Amino acid sequence: MTRGLRIERLGLVLALALVLTAWEKGHTTTGTPTPTPALPEKIVVLGTPYPLSDAVWMAEVRGFFKEEGLNVEMVPVSSGPAGTEAFRTGVGDVLLVGDLPAINNWFSLNRDVRIMTVIERDAENYWAVTKREITRPQDLIGKKIGTRLGSTGSYFVDVYLKKNGIDPGQVDVLNLETPTLVPALDRGDIDAFFIYEPFPTRAEAVSGTKVHRLSSATGYVVGYAIVTGRRSFLEKYPEAATRLLRAIIKGNEFSANNKDVVIKYFWDVHKVPADISELTYKLMGRAVGLDHQFYSDLCQEFRWAQSVGMRKAEEELVLTDWVWRDGLLAIDPSRAPEPPGRTCPP
Repeated sequence: MTRGLRIERLGLVLALALVLTAWEKGHTTTGTPTPTPALPEKIVVLGTPYPLSDAVWMAEVRGFFKEEGLNVEMVPVSSGPAGTEAFRTGVGDVLLVGDLPAINNWFSLNRDVRIMTVIERDAENYWAVTKREITRPQDLIGKKIGTRLGSTGSYFVDVYLKKNGIDPGQVDVLNLETPTLVPALDRGDIDAFFIYEPFPTRAEAVSGTKVHRLSSATGYVVGYAIVTGRRSFLEKYPEAATRLLRAIIKGNEFSANNKDVVIKYFWDVHKVPADISELTYKLMGRAVGLDHQFYSDLCQEFRWAQSVGMRKAEEELVLTDWVWRDGLLAIDPSRAPEPPGRTCPP
């Protein structure tokens, strides 16, 4: 095992321990009133604090959850994998994830997690950043490319190569944790990386003219920020889940009209640099709800995952079970059209 992998695993263990501590503090039974059938005593939301999910964080900060009669605890996690691992152990009711993790989690968590809503989608937050001398796709042949396997970045790599006539076997794709991508490229350990902001911007700041942006994901893939809920939570507390979504819609509306407040919050509380938040805010596509593009994009991504062996050929993504439409239907039916079928088209 390499030193980098040992450090990554240690970081994941520490992040999970912090999340477990927060969960235990918020879920004691001594002296607490019995929750009503409609609303739980507390809803725990796990997520990486970043502007792409500002609709959720602003719902908490601006009191929209409280307006809906909800006691919501936002538990920051260091990364998507850290949040998923915590969720796997039973921590949390709601988990904020990306598109490919939303697909993989449904299978790996034994269908215990369902999609409640999309909150953001775009292609301009995802970039291929390379050494300066790499100026065209074909220059990547024989080179080392870093990404986080299982993330939208890995999907982007594969689609980008194939659309440009390159067999993925002609490059060496390395599985690296996202925080290690920038220093790895700067040292020359890799020749390129494919990942989302803020890492492309950080690479430019660290490496200067040694690197550049080869391509965004526009025309290749679309990345999503998604709110998912534990099945038992959604089944036991559908009213609370619906109120949570209503508050998130309010949070999205507030964020869209109060950029400076959002940027200040992420710097003051989570130390996300203002320039990173500014760029993310500019590029992000607000899309609270579900639509036909969502089903098309995610089904295409699922079939890709099967084609590369990430998902088994015999598996089926059961859209009617994977997506929990009840909450959005109660709020605004136009935000939750029916899926194109029970499962993804071939």
